[in-house]
Amino acid sequence: MSLSGCRGNLRKHLLAALLGLLWACAVTAHPLDYTRVTIELDPGGSWRAELRTDLTSLLGSAEAYHRMAMAADAVDPEREALIEALAVGFRFEFDGEVAAAEFETVSFPDLDLEGFADYWTRKLTLFRFQGSIPGDPQHFRLRVDEDLPLRYPVVLTARRLVDGFARTRWQDHGESSQLLALAAAPAPAEPGSATALVSDPFMTVVGHYIVQGFLHILPFGPDHLVFVLALFFFGSKWRPLLVQVTGFTLAHSLTLGLALYGWVDLPARWVESLIGLSIAWVGIENVLAARRMRAGDAVLDTSRRFWIVFGFGLLHGMGFAGALLELELDRGEFLPALLGFNIGVEFGQLAVLLLAALTLGWARSRPTYPVRVVIPGSLLIALLGGYWTVERIFFW
Repeated sequence: MSLSGCRGNLRKHLLAALLGLLWACAVTAHPLDYTRVTIELDPGGSWRAELRTDLTSLLGSAEAYHRMAMAADAVDPEREALIEALAVGFRFEFDGEVAAAEFETVSFPDLDLEGFADYWTRKLTLFRFQGSIPGDPQHFRLRVDEDLPLRYPVVLTARRLVDGFARTRWQDHGESSQLLALAAAPAPAEPGSATALVSDPFMTVVGHYIVQGFLHILPFGPDHLVFVLALFFFGSKWRPLLVQVTGFTLAHSLTLGLALYGWVDLPARWVESLIGLSIAWVGIENVLAARRMRAGDAVLDTSRRFWIVFGFGLLHGMGFAGALLELELDRGEFLPALLGFNIGVEFGQLAVLLLAALTLGWARSRPTYPVRVVIPGSLLIALLGGYWTVERIFFW
């Protein structure tokens, strides 16, 4: 096969992948995937833990998960076996000695079978355990059985009740938590200060959130992904794309930070609905711009487009913040989480643009590009945006 033929086949495969991404985006939410463990340690002799996780992997299917939730008030040997597996699989160690976990309560999500089967629906079950701290230990550590098919990472927050000191630790498969001293610090930091809540090293936390930020674009952020593609389709020159991406990045970084620190707070339903509307808007505007280009008007109003994209970026930043706040961050983690998540989002956006450029960059200078690429692609984007808007307004 000739070199030109290989290139042609590669372009077809990349185009198919790009269209597949668009069609796969006809979904709703985009949760971060993790298991959350919060433990309160009382040096007086007791501890109490809350475990929140999606049980689909543990039970093998959405049907089994739904069946167990429906039988929550009845005697269920399978549920009892699961509770026992969790009580044994999560090992709460004090100076190396495992403390027995006593089960307290369990709360299942209130969903129908369709909700349990929908990957994009958050369906965390809450387990509460308690136990006694053996002897007079100096340190605590959590170990998780590698054979438990959990949703990773495990996000552990261990808190000392004596002084409010806490440490948040991200554990991947096979890892154990760092040691947490049980005694009060000699000179506790003032509440709310940067050192009052100590977590992993700064750059370690940044690295964890870079991964989460990237995943929030690819593959778990279909609406943000489609919006970035809409920016790519505006015009046939690279300068308008650079202008738009700059505006979008500045805007979503601004509101992500403001929302994370609690200075901006809007109802999630309306934020997500307006994000859908923003996608429909830029899709329709792309079509109108392409028609002007086809009619011979090669000059696009990049200044106006910048401010439109900047405004919509403010909305998307609040959408990013909603996902990030699901992790119930301690205040000491805000700065590295904000930095890492933003970097990860930018890497995700660049990956989308790179895929689009590899697929369609060769055609941007061709006279048929507006008709054959921009208009059909933007119409599909506008339809997706309209679908999300209606769904989030009326069926949230």
